[in-house]
Amino acid sequence: MLEAGCLRRAWIRFQTRVSTLQEAFGLLIPSVISGAAQLWEQMRLAKETLAAILGFLAQSRNISLLGDYRCLRLPS
Repeated sequence: MLEAGCLRRAWIRFQTRVSTLQEAFGLLIPSVISGAAQLWEQMRLAKETLAAILGFLAQSRNISLLGDYRCLRLPS
């Protein structure tokens, strides 16, 4: 189950970024978030799709769900 291990590592990394991602979304999500699962739900409500979430993060902050990248750009 290689995929399960990859998903588990990604979720663990996502959990370490709750405050960073919450700050990036600002007023688009509630100011009080109880954890990674609620953050994910609120981001999905705000932007609807994973592609929209990733695009918003890349465009507004040059970050992604799992890391910060100075060179992150949207596809042209």
